[in-house]
Amino acid sequence: MPKIKAMKNFNRLKEILLSYVSAETLKSEDPYRKILPEFINIICGSNDEIPAFTSGIPGIDQFLETAAEKARGELEKADIGDTLTGPADNDTPGTLWRIFHPEALNITGREKEAEKNLRKKRTVKITRRPDSPVTDPGRELLFTSNILLTLPTEKMQEEGLELAPPLLSRLKGMLSLPQKYWYDHPIPIGIKKENNEILYGLKNLDKAVAFEKNRGTCGKDIKVPVLLSVSVTHPGLDEIALDYLAQELEKGGLPEHLDVFVFGEKDTQDLMENILVPSAVEKGLSDSAGTARGLLGVFGVDGEYGRHYSFLKAIAAMWKLLMNHAVKGVFKIDLDQVFDQETLVSETGKSAFGHLSSPLWGAYGTDWVNREVFLGMIAGSLVNEKDIKKGLFTPDVDYPPAGADNGGRADLKSEDKIFYSRLPQALSTHAEMICRYGEDGAPDGKRECLQRVHVTGGTNGILIEALRRWRPFTPSFFGRAEDQAYILSSFTGGRSEKGTQLAYLHQSGLIMRHDKDAFAAEAIKAAEGGRQTGDYIRMLLFSRYAECLPGGRDSVKERIDPFTGSFVSYLPVTTAVLRMLFKSEEMLESGKNKEAQQFIISAAQRLKNAVLFTETEFEKQLEWERKGWNLYYDILEKLEKENETGKLIRAAADKILSCRIQDCGEGANRW
Repeated sequence: MPKIKAMKNFNRLKEILLSYVSAETLKSEDPYRKILPEFINIICGSNDEIPAFTSGIPGIDQFLETAAEKARGELEKADIGDTLTGPADNDTPGTLWRIFHPEALNITGREKEAEKNLRKKRTVKITRRPDSPVTDPGRELLFTSNILLTLPTEKMQEEGLELAPPLLSRLKGMLSLPQKYWYDHPIPIGIKKENNEILYGLKNLDKAVAFEKNRGTCGKDIKVPVLLSVSVTHPGLDEIALDYLAQELEKGGLPEHLDVFVFGEKDTQDLMENILVPSAVEKGLSDSAGTARGLLGVFGVDGEYGRHYSFLKAIAAMWKLLMNHAVKGVFKIDLDQVFDQETLVSETGKSAFGHLSSPLWGAYGTDWVNREVFLGMIAGSLVNEKDIKKGLFTPDVDYPPAGADNGGRADLKSEDKIFYSRLPQALSTHAEMICRYGEDGAPDGKRECLQRVHVTGGTNGILIEALRRWRPFTPSFFGRAEDQAYILSSFTGGRSEKGTQLAYLHQSGLIMRHDKDAFAAEAIKAAEGGRQTGDYIRMLLFSRYAECLPGGRDSVKERIDPFTGSFVSYLPVTTAVLRMLFKSEEMLESGKNKEAQQFIISAAQRLKNAVLFTETEFEKQLEWERKGWNLYYDILEKLEKENETGKLIRAAADKILSCRIQDCGEGANRW
């Protein structure tokens, strides 16, 4: 058994944690129930050795022994003794939040004060407006989004799939494939037309552009460029992905006002192998094709969220070089989000393109500690479809309802008593995301504005100038909060850092309607277990990432608190595993035995891999990916400076054109 230094006897912590475990679980002999109290007893014990776990569940005991050893080390190092000697509120979440989630505790009961303080921290004083702002989004922006595909659910298979016979036959041979990647609500192949996020998103974006044309904010002759990436949950599924998309797009009809391009992994690898790698060698940027190929492996769309997210931003720099020199930036949306143009104009006086023509996108300013910032990125926010009737600025994540139980919070579930991300997320939503300039003491949006840290996966963009200068990316192994991780790669130091910092402009009123619950409920439910585990892994990755950045964990955490920063933890393994075990107990308590058992086995394996990765591979992988993106931008800069018009450039442009779904000439056989 693993041996560690004898630690303090955390009897009080054990007492509090066990008080949240049900009486049925405490007396149960069910191995899936026993692991929670057993884990608590061991991590709060004082033995020099980690006792053997005895559940007998395949793969679980070894994981828990390793996790318990690491948790005890974290608790000892954190020295939480003083934290447990506060007011006598052991039966409320306050005590555990002091240890595992102080950001939540600091908000409770002082929400308005916390909002005011956060806005002050995010305020930027404008010092210089952009020399060449975006004024014609239809011509000057590349719009991007991601398509996430998965296997059909069991229910869909039972009801029958609306697929062409050849496609259905190929799909049936893939139904037993092992899952490798988990997304929030991937689109099951074969889902009904009315529930298909791809068709829904393209139809509504097409409608939004038609509105802009009628309003006179987009040229009548313009087809707005939209680039879609295709990622899959199961290796091998990409072999039928494009055929499936062709079938679905034929059903839904091609957009009238959009110029749509679809990139799968094979397409990105074609660009890498036939354009980027030869250019790197020919221009003297790499000593060999093998070296260049290894580094440029970051360029692609298959894998965790981070990989396609980085691609959907970085591709804009290539687009400017190859397709349209007038393009100034890229704006990403999610296909379950809609520009509700009538409501936007009614409540803000501007359409979507009006907001994207912000005179502050690309401005310079100084932040709360007098660092210079470049507002080279832009971020909007979301309103839930069911809430938009209350008004455009209705928060999509609100504070939980007050109640007499659970320490003043009526909706707390078991794992929420350990870590309750809804509170800092609601604070950020109120203070930043729905901030209306010029109201309630907010910045005026002219001389001052807000910078954002908390952004959503869609409704955000970046100027190509910022892409080339800071070369930001999300590490490809990030499977959650890839949007919030993106800016971290540009951090260059702490408070005393004098270099210009890249920042997001908060564009007040740039709000998209989030319709996922209106048509994707089944997909969301099917993906819940994987999403939940991804949230635990998120804590492990963000905590390790902060340690690797200039300034270190404390400096990074200070900048990104309260919401994003709350996932930078001093007790990442302890918190993640406790959350996982309390969640599984909740599922067992509600009678979802099969789901709970599957969740425990899957979550334990994924957490085990994530813990090992953060300890052995994280920093090396991070630096390798940074070198890869640097090489990518070096290649583009070299080609542009030499005014390259040769064979490689023409081949790259032809490759991109072959991915067009409309009027694609020789590439038409793809569709």
